[in-house]
Amino acid sequence: MSALFPELAGLDEDEQGHERPTGRTASTHARVGLHGHAKPAGDDEELDGVYAEANVRLARPGLAAGSEAIARFEQAFGLPGLIRSLKKTEGDEIELVIELPDGSLAAGSLVPPESRAWKRGKTFGLAYRGASLPTVLAKALLRFHARYDGVPFAKILAQIVPEAGDEHMLHNDYPESVLYAFAPSSGWRRFFEGTELYRGTCGTHTGKVAVIDHTDIECLFNSVPYDNRLPGFFTTPSVEVGAEGSTAPAEPTFRHLFTDIQDRDVIRGADKLLDQALENLADDPDKPDMVFIQSGCLPDVTGDDLDASAARTAGKLRLPVVVVGTQNDPISAALGKLMQGRSFARDRALERGAIALVGLPDFAGRRSLDALLERAGIPVLTSVLPNLDNHALDQLARVEALIVYPWDRHRETARRLCERLVPAQVVDANAPFGLEGTARWLRAIGDAIGRRDAVEVALTEELDRLGPRWRELTARARRYRVGFVVDQPNWRAALAPARSLGVPILAMLREMGFGVDVLVYTGAGAAPREPSTSPGVCVKTFRTCAELDAGLREAEAVLWYSELLYEQRLTRNGRNPFSLRQFRMGLSGAIESLAELVRLAELPFYRRYARYLGAAFPELSERPDQEERQ
Repeated sequence: MSALFPELAGLDEDEQGHERPTGRTASTHARVGLHGHAKPAGDDEELDGVYAEANVRLARPGLAAGSEAIARFEQAFGLPGLIRSLKKTEGDEIELVIELPDGSLAAGSLVPPESRAWKRGKTFGLAYRGASLPTVLAKALLRFHARYDGVPFAKILAQIVPEAGDEHMLHNDYPESVLYAFAPSSGWRRFFEGTELYRGTCGTHTGKVAVIDHTDIECLFNSVPYDNRLPGFFTTPSVEVGAEGSTAPAEPTFRHLFTDIQDRDVIRGADKLLDQALENLADDPDKPDMVFIQSGCLPDVTGDDLDASAARTAGKLRLPVVVVGTQNDPISAALGKLMQGRSFARDRALERGAIALVGLPDFAGRRSLDALLERAGIPVLTSVLPNLDNHALDQLARVEALIVYPWDRHRETARRLCERLVPAQVVDANAPFGLEGTARWLRAIGDAIGRRDAVEVALTEELDRLGPRWRELTARARRYRVGFVVDQPNWRAALAPARSLGVPILAMLREMGFGVDVLVYTGAGAAPREPSTSPGVCVKTFRTCAELDAGLREAEAVLWYSELLYEQRLTRNGRNPFSLRQFRMGLSGAIESLAELVRLAELPFYRRYARYLGAAFPELSERPDQEERQ
């Protein structure tokens, strides 16, 4: 029994009397809003759309509980070692993010009694986020409710005690982020950016289209650059670069307009700026085929009617105008808008062997994949998400197979899209990284459309060409180990492809021949999962900043993973950093990835001169100069 509230210690869990969920989920008929409150199915839902907004941050901003508070709540919820985030959020709610048995995450909340909730009690309610409520989370919420319903909710909120040094944190901070938090006490052990939005996941429109951004300049240019050739905070993935430096092929007919809302427009109304932008397009002799209107938060606050602007200029413009509005993922939302009202006959003619790629990002190496498919005689008619071509829907109607990339950001949207495109086959393929992974990806496509023999021919030719270079590089890679610092006991979940934009980092490193070291934070006392069951992987623990400093300094690994661009915690310990930036798609991309990692592993600069660079963790007392490590 939990010691969180000693006055209720006599309440036996078996006496709770609450109904327990019996199936996989406690609710399969409710749609859940972004703030975790159940809504009736169909409420505000576009029944013929396909867009489903993905939560790029599962956890909301808030005041994070410290390790001692988390341990007490884990006992109270009956979730030992499974709470990954516990916060007091805006609106005086308590949000917990837990790890499920399959390694995925789920979020639930304790909310004030007057708030919308999945289940209400005397002094607080229960809520959750997601399309359904996992049984593990449902049981934990009901267990806490049975034990503590009747305790004033203010008293429960008071148990969210931050870590020492985090008293300054705000309700809009993300402690799991290395950018969107102000000096969190856990920052010393965070090497992963906790918010996917800022790790190069943006998409773009392609084709002869115009995109109007109806917003202010601060909103339009607030994003961290994700072009890996530019300075930035993070080591975002390498992307394919077009002629003008974009992540998509050069599109000279693409136009981007920006209304630049000023203070006076907020007072007088900014609709006229959007009208003017649309009229400018109408007067252009080389009109686009389609117009998309996106907006920032400001037009929502001022009440600008984007649809009315489009209607006012429709007669003069005479072009299809898609009003996307304010969206976290405007490209996926635009696809959803285009799909509304669009029907696809089930007996329509399909082009034999033609495919469409769904959710495949423009990571470096993408063009080599296209070349392999072409050599195997497999035509790629279109690719949707994270980019969108204005003719994509016409091409989607013709394909025989839809090849879906395993990326959680687009998983639900892709599922809905594929359901609308029956009878086209759906191939849930692995991510095409590494020699083995790319070969499996190509063979899955070949099997689906009856082109396996042609795929094998193309694979054999390419592998024969790349084989000598691969063997030479793997022989060099076997001399080195690479490392990860993970701030949770389940290190496998932290390194899973789902968390790394679909990239199977651990599998690629093992295929390349590197050994792997993992330093796992166990400050709250939880033991790491699977400490010694993975071949080639050495798992050790640390509890303090000093132990991490020593672990990095003494480990055999010469390369360590970090998503920060300037990583002094590693370089000042004589270690070279690496990140997703070194990983590329396809067979030739695997060679390039391996060559880059071997080059970094063999780079002696930081091993040789680290002792002159200062302390890796300035908060620690000065340690004796380290000896040169060759």
